[in-house]
Amino acid sequence: MANKVQYWSVKTSDNLTEREEEEGKSHLSPEGRRLRSWKDILFNSCQPVQWQGKFAAFLYILSGVLLLATSRFPTEKQCTRKMSTWSPMIEAVEYEWIIWDIEGPSKYTGKPTKDIEREWDYLWQYGSLGIPESKLGLLNKSRDEDWLHTPLELGGGVTALFEGFHQIHCLNLVRQYTYRDEYDYDGLPAFDQSPVKLLDHVEHCIEMLRIDLMCFSDETPYLILVDKHGEEVVHTNSLHRCRKFERLIDWAKNHIAEPYNATLELKKHADEHYKKNLFTPIETPTI
Repeated sequence: MANKVQYWSVKTSDNLTEREEEEGKSHLSPEGRRLRSWKDILFNSCQPVQWQGKFAAFLYILSGVLLLATSRFPTEKQCTRKMSTWSPMIEAVEYEWIIWDIEGPSKYTGKPTKDIEREWDYLWQYGSLGIPESKLGLLNKSRDEDWLHTPLELGGGVTALFEGFHQIHCLNLVRQYTYRDEYDYDGLPAFDQSPVKLLDHVEHCIEMLRIDLMCFSDETPYLILVDKHGEEVVHTNSLHRCRKFERLIDWAKNHIAEPYNATLELKKHADEHYKKNLFTPIETPTI
């Protein structure tokens, strides 16, 4: 026996309630056709659409995840500031991955020559600048002490130099002391003193470098290579995350107020320069 099909009559505008009629109009185009844009469906629908709630929940969760990610993982610059003592130079710090290449000689090694001395001078002779007294607390220093000040015509402030350049100076002095009998260093202030005072200076530098190496102890593994003859060779060409030293030198060249006076001739040159060009940094001559 065939199933009977039942039909229901459609309400006409005559028997629609006022509310039903208004709801019907909101779903129809001016021509009476059921045309609705996605904006209407998403924002203006009188009937809730099931996926709207799910979509909103997805956006809410996504925004939370992004907020958590950005708040939990600081930028490299934020990490640098957090893990470093305050310094005006901190703004110039950038990092790069480098594989150390220390096999064989470099332009910094070997018996001293004018070229080798010049390369070493380039690494550290960049003088001082003035920092605000208000920053002394960040350096764990008291404002009650009688700190050396930079002349007002050069910007004023407490005179400050930079530890990185100081440490390279110390390493350079130990190198020069090693070769003192093979090269004439009499023109340098460090060697223009008694042998006892010179040795005290060298000992100070050795201690300075020891403290620095222990403070920033490098945990990078290095390996031992067994060559074809069965000999064990220390393989120190390891991967490191290094600060871009040239960036720090560039910053120093642009901000140093008083150049480093390595010799009386350099001091005279600097004095003559600043008499003519106040506030203008100079490129420190090499010796």
